Amino acid sequence: MQRWLILMYSGVAATLEGPFADEEARLARARAFRDEDGADEHSVHRLDIDDHGLPTVADCAAREVDPAFGDEVDDEEVGQETKIHVILP
Repeated sequence: MQRWLILMYSGVAATLEGPFADEEARLARARAFRDEDGADEHSVHRLDIDDHGLPTVADCAAREVDPAFGDEVDDEEVGQETKIHVILP
């Protein structure tokens, strides 16, 4: 599996970073992004690509990337996924 990050700036512009060697490296980059660019304006999303090339997008919960949020985020929010099927020519 390949691990990527989608970094959303103000909900408008997106950049893609990765692949990351493991989940710890990906979360470290997500935390650094939140520290650099502000937790309130931007969002971070996981992009996993499985061995068959199918992508899955999931939100990074606030408490995963910003310890200041503590337990304010419900467990239901962690790891919510959206499957995306891409048909390439």
